[in-house]
Amino acid sequence: MRDIRVEHRGERDLIARAEAWLKELDAELLKFSRENGLFSALKRGQQDPLPSRTLTWGLPIQKYIIVAVDDLYVLTFKVEVRAWLDDYGMRYSRSNTVARGMSAEELNSMLLPCLEECMALSNSWSQNDLLLVRNG
Repeated sequence: MRDIRVEHRGERDLIARAEAWLKELDAELLKFSRENGLFSALKRGQQDPLPSRTLTWGLPIQKYIIVAVDDLYVLTFKVEVRAWLDDYGMRYSRSNTVARGMSAEELNSMLLPCLEECMALSNSWSQNDLLLVRNG
């Protein structure tokens, strides 16, 4: 029989390790935010319940770039860009994953090109490019 307490503690250690890698990227994410006029605070969070970093900006179309753990056990990361617009109870959205399955070292070296690709994609999206994802 597996000892669930050991498994849980091991998972917490993996989450802490992933968080430590993301924390090393905070300064570069903030610098990117400033240089691109995003005027957004860097949000440190948990997504599904894994560590992540998010840059959010824009009105009326809200946009965000998320750098998150892709696989906790292998310790890989993903970079995504999303945009959404809430209009009279309807939500329109679009997203794109620009990188996934990157090791921590790959993420470190590829972060800026990934962020730039996210910005280029999000800047190319207009309200007409968003798809209805929730009605009412």
